[in-house]
Amino acid sequence: MPERIGRYTVVGLLEHGKHFDIYRVAHPAIKEELLLKLARRTAAGYDHAPAVIDDIRHLTAADHPNLVRVYDADLHEDRPFVVMEHVKGQPLLQVIRTKRYTTLQAAALIAKAARGANAAHRLGLLHRDINPRTILIDERGEPHLTDFGLSLISAPGGRPESVFIPGTARFAAPEQADGKSAGPATDVFALGSILRMLLFDCGVQPGIPRGLRRIIEKAMQPQPSRRYRSAGEMAQAIERWRRRAIGTRAAGLTLLILLTLAMFALIWFWLRNAITNPL
Repeated sequence: MPERIGRYTVVGLLEHGKHFDIYRVAHPAIKEELLLKLARRTAAGYDHAPAVIDDIRHLTAADHPNLVRVYDADLHEDRPFVVMEHVKGQPLLQVIRTKRYTTLQAAALIAKAARGANAAHRLGLLHRDINPRTILIDERGEPHLTDFGLSLISAPGGRPESVFIPGTARFAAPEQADGKSAGPATDVFALGSILRMLLFDCGVQPGIPRGLRRIIEKAMQPQPSRRYRSAGEMAQAIERWRRRAIGTRAAGLTLLILLTLAMFALIWFWLRNAITNPL
């Protein structure tokens, strides 16, 4: 284990992975403990590594509650690395093994993840591999998107068109499978696919409400031009549906309370009548 990687002091090794070694690191100018992901291969193995590193550096300007904050991206002994905040929590993939989301909870989670994705898109950076491993759920249950751009560094053969890690093809858009150019709509497709998974496979309620089903169908259209124009637009659609759903529930609950009160009033009136006017 190296003592230092670039300007960062290595505190410990968290994971020795297929594409990256993940270290806990410290920097004197940053109080919190950080994570550093160091690629297993040298930059010579990637045609596009310098450009990807420059792209990832753009995320240092991002400050969004649903994005894992990026502090730095560079090379160490010709191996790309990225330094980011250490979110205390678990990947969504692990969370859903023990937790089942209600429809409203799943919708809120994906809307927030979409807001985070939109913040990165506005800086010109795509994810290309949003999946239950790259959405971290913190101790308060809030989602944080991580690993923006890193799928290009871990692509098989170092080719930009090979953008998803084996095992996440379920969430990949058709244009990725066809080797075509990715765009914000590629990440929108992945978010729709994860929402569908949360509701079909990992939800507590059978079926999907019609309005939410339409949102998923639009997000997962085969043609990118027919999907939401941005992740932000998708988030807005989900949030509008949630407000209507919550309003409908609140109206139903109010009606139930009023009917219950009316029933008790009738019973009280009948009892008072029976007492004051006995046979």
